[in-house]
Amino acid sequence: MGHAAPLLVVVLIVSNNRHLMGDYVNGHVANILGWITFSLMAAASIALFATEHLLLMELHDFRYALVDTMLRLREVARRSMSKVLRFELGRLDPASL
Repeated sequence: MGHAAPLLVVVLIVSNNRHLMGDYVNGHVANILGWITFSLMAAASIALFATEHLLLMELHDFRYALVDTMLRLREVARRSMSKVLRFELGRLDPASL
């Protein structure tokens, strides 16, 4: 979770403490707006965290698929080059290509 939502909770708790704030404590409307703001910020932080991790998992899977494809292509290229070299050296029948 981001840093803003927990700090907002601290601000809301302190601003509701009559011992610290005296006559300047939050009113009913300010408390409702503060807690709604906290809820939205917390939800946004959780959503960002979740989507970031889903994206990283998808990139991780994509990376492994890409590496697998590259390894397969390298093996195909190695076999093709081997056949070409054997053909060039006269060790391979052209009909087997």
